[in-house]
Amino acid sequence: MLINLRRSGISFLEIAQRLRITKGSALSRYHRLNGIVFKSSAVYHEKARLARAEATREHRKQRAAAIRERTAMMLDHINSGMPRAEAIRRANQEGLSFEAIGKALNISRQAAHRAARGR
Repeated sequence: MLINLRRSGISFLEIAQRLRITKGSALSRYHRLNGIVFKSSAVYHEKARLARAEATREHRKQRAAAIRERTAMMLDHINSGMPRAEAIRRANQEGLSFEAIGKALNISRQAAHRAARGR
């Protein structure tokens, strides 16, 4: 409707009055409907995308560091004489996945899960 009104030669002020919206709102809706993207909008979205990507990279780095730390702690417990099942159970309770435990011990995640359950 907005596009048809504009194509018929009606000003944005008149369109806004008919639709009971502001002139700026009518203008921006018209441009959005026509797919016109202003440079400032494109720049804003690109900056936001880059910020999200950086946050994701940082989160992955922190997660990898935490996994390395917990894995090393589990291996230290095993090497200091703690029963393997207990070390696995503790590592899992501290947030280490059975997949990460399995990789550290060269076993499958299912075998790590069985060991944690005491089988």
